[in-house]
Amino acid sequence: MEEKAKLVEKGLVSSWSLNEIKGKTVTDDWGENHATIDGAETAKGKYGNALQFDGQDDYVNCGLDSSLDFTGKDTFTVEAWVKTTQDADNRDIMHFGNLEVALSKTAINLWQIYVRDDDNERRVNSDNVLTDNKWTHVVGVVE
Repeated sequence: MEEKAKLVEKGLVSSWSLNEIKGKTVTDDWGENHATIDGAETAKGKYGNALQFDGQDDYVNCGLDSSLDFTGKDTFTVEAWVKTTQDADNRDIMHFGNLEVALSKTAINLWQIYVRDDDNERRVNSDNVLTDNKWTHVVGVVE
């Protein structure tokens, strides 16, 4: 029996499970921020579908809706299920909004959340080393 991911609804802005992909459009399971795939291909994921990126120029555009603008927000969380390869050093997993937010894999196989606006820059690395070719749940919390 296949496991199903659980959706935490309190405070949720958007969720892209990738289980509803129509052409190059990914349905936002929670809000109205439907996304557009640029280059990535559909693959088998941890829970249902996933996207496979070439590590060069593939991405998913989630748009610039005001609900995705975290400028001035004191707290927010970004998360994803990822499965990296050895050649995926220094790759952003997420990068969005007018406030620059990136959840990235570093060159030394750690996860990093990076947040920058016009006045401040914050970077925090994980304590755990990432294992390539294994599904990993990564979460970045800004408080």
